[in-house]
Formats: sequence, structure tokens, C-alpha cells
Amino acid sequence: MIRFWHDIFGKKVVVIHVETQERKEIKINSELMNTFLEAHDVSLDELNVIHYDLDRMMLFQDNKKREPKETP
Repeated sequence: MIRFWHDIFGKKVVVIHVETQERKEIKINSELMNTFLEAHDVSLDELNVIHYDLDRMMLFQDNKKREPKETP
């Protein structure tokens, strides 16, 4: 599970792996950002608040074994 939000002042999206607290940042207007928004079905404007979701892009692949399996 990850949590993520838009850091307006830093012009980035902050992504944190909930269990380990490992942190990654994605720059606004990057190709990775577009892919991230699409994978999580959100817009940048919606990230004014904290969102929780599965690590759909496997940003924290080493921690993937701890993620619950997604049910259809």
C-alpha cells in the first residue's frame, strides 16, 4: 500500500510506502508522472489531499511481497 499527494511548493508528487515509510518523489510534467496518474486513475488536481492505493507501478518493488494481492 502507498500513500501519495501533490507537494505544490516542491512541484512534485510524494509517494510513500505505508509499511516501510520509504519515500520517492516524482517530478511534475515528467513521463513517469503521466504514467503514475494514469495507473492510479487520478488527476494532479485531485492530489491536493492524501490518496491511498496499491503500488500499481511497483515503485517499491523490493517491498512488493508485502502488498496484498489485488482481487478481481
